Amino acid sequence: MSPSSNRPQDPTTPKSHGKPHHHKNKPQATFIAVIDALVAAVLAYPPPPPKVTSEAAADDAMDATEAAPPAAAAATAAAAAGPKLPVAPSLAAVRASLALRLLTDFTLVYSAAAGQILRRDAEGGLLRHVLYVQLPAA
Repeated sequence: MSPSSNRPQDPTTPKSHGKPHHHKNKPQATFIAVIDALVAAVLAYPPPPPKVTSEAAADDAMDATEAAPPAAAAATAAAAAGPKLPVAPSLAAVRASLALRLLTDFTLVYSAAAGQILRRDAEGGLLRHVLYVQLPAA
């Protein structure tokens, strides 16, 4: 046995013998799961519109005008052209808005969040979805 092995170790003494360790802490799996869930909530809104062909829409419009008398058709057209009242946001819109807000706050508070969000953007197109789908729909 060497004489140094009998000596008790000082808990404050680094085991690297004076060499500082410079390593990044890896984000925890729960943090990554939260980021993934928030990104999924953002990408889920707005849901894709139902596929309606132009022929089916034209047929529905013709059926509605043929079935209604001319006075009723004019009243319906005038009501549709009038001012629209604001519609209450859907649950999906509120969920997506909250998720965007939380992602923004996480990015400002936790530096690791920015990397995770950009990684998810590269995988799923998060920023493209927000810029080209959600903003025009707002």
